[in-house]
Amino acid sequence: MPIEDLDAKRCESVSGRSNPPADFQGGHDIDWIVYQRIGSVILRVLLVWAYLYCGRVALAAIAMHAMDNVSWMIFTSGGAFHELFFITVVALIVGIVLIFFSRHHYGLEPRPVPGRDR
Repeated sequence: MPIEDLDAKRCESVSGRSNPPADFQGGHDIDWIVYQRIGSVILRVLLVWAYLYCGRVALAAIAMHAMDNVSWMIFTSGGAFHELFFITVVALIVGIVLIFFSRHHYGLEPRPVPGRDR
């Protein structure tokens, strides 16, 4: 969708000027935006899985989020190979495998934390 076709009322800033959404301002095309959003949802699912699988320890999800924040820069030569389609597909496969193989661990319910009432 071209920037010109965006609804001006939704993009109106405080100053009254029409501004396109931030993703378009950054010069990203629609493919990049879609893969970024899908990857973000998959990451959130994996963060919840890490939190639940590690006994509801927030540090597991925090460490996983920090790893995601720096890994694209470290493992792709300074961000030179930051292919969102590839990253999204790999994250989806990892998520499906983790959830499939860990479902027997707590079934449909996460395992209870000892000493904590529900």
